Amino acid sequence: KDLCYGCHDDEVSKARVKHPPAEEGLCLSCHAPHSAEEKSLLKKAGSALCYDCHDDEISKAKVKHAPAEAGECVSCHNPHSGADRRLFAKGISDEIALCASCHEK
Repeated sequence: KDLCYGCHDDEVSKARVKHPPAEEGLCLSCHAPHSAEEKSLLKKAGSALCYDCHDDEISKAKVKHAPAEAGECVSCHNPHSGADRRLFAKGISDEIALCASCHEK
């Protein structure tokens, strides 16, 4: 991670809750260092990357949130750190506030 933080901001060490791979400096578990087909040099697209470590609960669900079904985990979750254990994106720790960022209240 020291090599990565030579150029990239270290948002992880200042965060209240850290995604374990990011906290442990395991950047290469998600990112390819030299080139990749995906943005941000990600090794896989969308939820395929997340499902390398996390269970795919979405495919088993009867009712699915559209972004989750489309594999857009990072539309709601920050893959590096967050304000609480759910790692909500945009620094939002309130679930209602996160939903209201896309949906009308």
